[in-house]
Amino acid sequence: VGFSDVVLEGDSLSVIQRIQSKCEDKSLIGAYIRDCRELGQGFNTCFFSHIPRSANEVAHVLATMGLKSGEQSCIKDGIKECAREVVERDKGE
Repeated sequence: VGFSDVVLEGDSLSVIQRIQSKCEDKSLIGAYIRDCRELGQGFNTCFFSHIPRSANEVAHVLATMGLKSGEQSCIKDGIKECAREVVERDKGE
């Protein structure tokens, strides 16, 4: 995609804390935690940050849409139409 320095935000504090931890995660989601850590190593810098769901509504809409459609996509040059209303609402706040 061409990104070298990224901040990945998530609204699950426990997941973000597990990703940031240096300890091996033996929980049910341990494989996902390892995947996140390994994928993060592909960037020059990668920081995982917790943000509240209320500040993450656009990402939530896009993730929900992706799960429902079964498609994977990368947004580089704009926002998908289904999330435009949420983006505009965020700008107004």
